[in-house]
Amino acid sequence: RAAMMYVPILLLYLSALVFSVSIDCPPCLPDSCIPVYCRHVYTDQCGCCPYCARNETDPCGGTINYWGSCKPGLKCVYRLGRVFNEERMGFCETDSCSAHSCGYRQYCTETHNKVTGGRELSCKCPFYNCTATGNATRSNETVCGNDGITYSSKNCLWKEECKRGSVIGIRHNGNCTSFADDQSIIDGGAYKRIIVTVTHKPDKCMYRDKIYLIGESIDNQDPCIILNCVRNGAVLATPVPGCGG
Repeated sequence: RAAMMYVPILLLYLSALVFSVSIDCPPCLPDSCIPVYCRHVYTDQCGCCPYCARNETDPCGGTINYWGSCKPGLKCVYRLGRVFNEERMGFCETDSCSAHSCGYRQYCTETHNKVTGGRELSCKCPFYNCTATGNATRSNETVCGNDGITYSSKNCLWKEECKRGSVIGIRHNGNCTSFADDQSIIDGGAYKRIIVTVTHKPDKCMYRDKIYLIGESIDNQDPCIILNCVRNGAVLATPVPGCGG
């Protein structure tokens, strides 16, 4: 018996200015699928039958991905003016960004040069609408970076990392403390000090289930590290110069 082609039915409804799409998938019968012989295989919109990935210049995308997906290294591009269709059918083109290296947290974007007809690549940082650093007020969303700056959200810290091209890291959730030691907690020097833990108590710290008052030295078994309780309940670790070396 000849194999029957399994075809998902695309139903398009156009009513006034409303354009809605639905897909009617019959029961999946794997034996009715047309065999495919290719390296890159995807599954159709109904999740039943395989199909070969689209090659360069092939149509692709469209409503509910009706025309299929491109093979790795290509991307589906819809260009205004190249083809007019209400299903937004695109064509597979070389993904130049796949071989283009960008900086930390940057992403590659490609634009079409109308003058030369070529494609131009550039690296950009993600856009987040961020409150000016240090002015964040919603402590349930703010984070304190390892640079001692309060960011209005994790996304905003990531945006700053992207601009600098290097890792900042999150010290803790909430606003940064205001005590004077902050600027030297992460100073990049040979004896940089770090925050071990923060309890956010105004007059005491908690370390290994023991309470310490502000200014107290904290019991520590490592002779090369000095632990102190500082403001905001932060435990500050300071390496002893020349120790262990």
